[in-house]
Amino acid sequence: MASLTFNLKKLNTRSGNQRRGKMISSQQRKRHLLTSLKSIDVVVLFGVGALLLVCSTLVILEPSLFQRLHREDGCFEYAGCLLLLCCSVLLILQGRRELKAGLPGRWSVMSAWVLILTGSIFFIGAGEEISWGQRILGFDTPQTIKEINDQNEFNVHNMAKGFVDTSLRYSIALASMLGTLFIVIRWDSICGIRLPSLPVVQALALSGVYQNSSLIDKPYCMSAAVLVFGLFISLLSRNAPYVGMSVFSLSVAVVVMILNLKYNEQLNPNSTPEVRELIFSFVSAGWALTLVFCRQAPHAVQSIEPSPVERAFVS
Repeated sequence: MASLTFNLKKLNTRSGNQRRGKMISSQQRKRHLLTSLKSIDVVVLFGVGALLLVCSTLVILEPSLFQRLHREDGCFEYAGCLLLLCCSVLLILQGRRELKAGLPGRWSVMSAWVLILTGSIFFIGAGEEISWGQRILGFDTPQTIKEINDQNEFNVHNMAKGFVDTSLRYSIALASMLGTLFIVIRWDSICGIRLPSLPVVQALALSGVYQNSSLIDKPYCMSAAVLVFGLFISLLSRNAPYVGMSVFSLSVAVVVMILNLKYNEQLNPNSTPEVRELIFSFVSAGWALTLVFCRQAPHAVQSIEPSPVERAFVS
């Protein structure tokens, strides 16, 4: 009898150790997922900062190379198209996957359709970016479109290019301000869709401050205010990594502003819009990537109890 009792205790101890081992392994996987999400966000911010500094440097040292990069059918245009297309594919596939999974609750169905709709909008943006492959396929612009298109291209956004560019700048500024507001009130998701974290919001705001010196207007000031306020809330939270990233964002904005003021004559009217569109595409693709990772394991992310600082910054 004593031997049987000893064996039962040994078996219970072994099973308990196995359960604890599984729990530790599960927690490690969850924390690894959160670390991956943070890493993508950081790569987005520093990637945008590096791109802006490289562009500003090329304006000074190699203006002809910079012109070739952002011209029609240049590297920036095709890179932006590919990033928007990747963003579209990620969001549509994720929405379709969630519809097939048949997750309970109307919010799950609504968020799935929101993902599909957003992905479709990014697909339209990718097509518009390269005029729906007009120069690749070599077809002519119909006469009716040519008459109302500023650049005689087969697209919609060049029918009112100034209005579209201004609308995009206001949209970027408002989106970055709303993102900052959601961080302050600690909203990490809407309808189950993960909202951008502070590094992604600051990366988006950086695209708003890359502007010709003659257009220091409301969208520029709104984006700059987001960067300043981001540093302020980072200091209040006493989060050293986020303070560092906020200082980096502000430093890039100041350097770019000074260089654009000094070398304004080397920037043509199409220079800053093309760079801004590329940055917007890059930030959108990074957000879509983190969103898909987060949606693939929602319970893993939500089951970890974040620190107060992490909750404040939607880690």
